[in-house]
Amino acid sequence: MRTLLLALLFCLPGAASAEELQTMVVKPGDTLWSISNTYLKDPTRWGEILKYNRLPSSDPTRALPGMELKVPVSLIKEQYRAAKLVYSLNEVLYRRTGVSDWQNVALKMDLFKNDTLRTRADARADVRFYTGEILNLYPNSIAILRPPGRKNTDVELLAGEMRGLRSRVVTASARITPKTKDTEFGARLKDDLTTLVQVYKGKADVEAQGKTVEVAAGFAAEVKMDMPPSQPI
Repeated sequence: MRTLLLALLFCLPGAASAEELQTMVVKPGDTLWSISNTYLKDPTRWGEILKYNRLPSSDPTRALPGMELKVPVSLIKEQYRAAKLVYSLNEVLYRRTGVSDWQNVALKMDLFKNDTLRTRADARADVRFYTGEILNLYPNSIAILRPPGRKNTDVELLAGEMRGLRSRVVTASARITPKTKDTEFGARLKDDLTTLVQVYKGKADVEAQGKTVEVAAGFAAEVKMDMPPSQPI
């Protein structure tokens, strides 16, 4: 699959449409049809992309030059929609897929599938996914956004502590799945890879080693490495 770099764009003030757009930077040789098949929920709606772009041809099978395509966010599959960094405090770093170096974040920057966030001491980062999930990453933490190979996962917490709104989270020892639209919970990964889960609002399923427990608001569960979850307390 050809690599696409996704970046968020908003319609200009006074534009005819208030449609929110996301930009796809394509490699030479990609076609409108191949892009639509990969990234659109309904590939047959490729013609709507023509409304927002000046292309050398309306033929969807014709190879495109290296260029940017503006695509309505509402058409894009959820897993390919960008997320936005809505708040950061002190030293917060990010790393793109396939890149080894960490870079400083910028407020309101776009974050994409498989990007990694890292917070240093006394730092915090808040991320909002376009599908509504919220990630609050606390000091000395590392998290991967929408990790490939992790089905139905918004965040993989590699170290530290987070709080989430409707976010589906995996750690080394557990999977946490919100059960209500307003579910808020905290997750902390200890040095021995034990996961502590506390639910503040709604309900969440905590799963490990083939066992699932439901944790309600005001309760917590603990998951030790290679062990099933504890009963909520």
